Amino acid sequence: MARKTRTEYMRAFYANEPPEKKATRLVRQRMRRFGLTEAEFEAMWSAQGGCCAACREPMERSGRGADASAIDHDHKTGKVRALLHNGCNKAVGHVQEQPGRAEGVARYVRDLYGSRC
Repeated sequence: MARKTRTEYMRAFYANEPPEKKATRLVRQRMRRFGLTEAEFEAMWSAQGGCCAACREPMERSGRGADASAIDHDHKTGKVRALLHNGCNKAVGHVQEQPGRAEGVARYVRDLYGSRC
């Protein structure tokens, strides 16, 4: 029988991980990637009241869905800016941090959905 690759081993290792442990691990991985301490993350979370800095709606502390928290950062300097919804963070990336594009997208969505937004 062939030896497992590292990827196969890690998939098997994390397959039965309890959800709360997985959530904590994912948050810590994000913090480590951006050089944030737990205290700095907690301070940002508290300062924002657990809400997204872009849309001001409540966020999930961890996870991978659109409502999960993401660490927004400047791609040129690497400096952390705020906590956003995962979906809002992707939107910022898609408009390439250009305010004119963001305003155009907002106008398009308002025209599509009217006052529901």
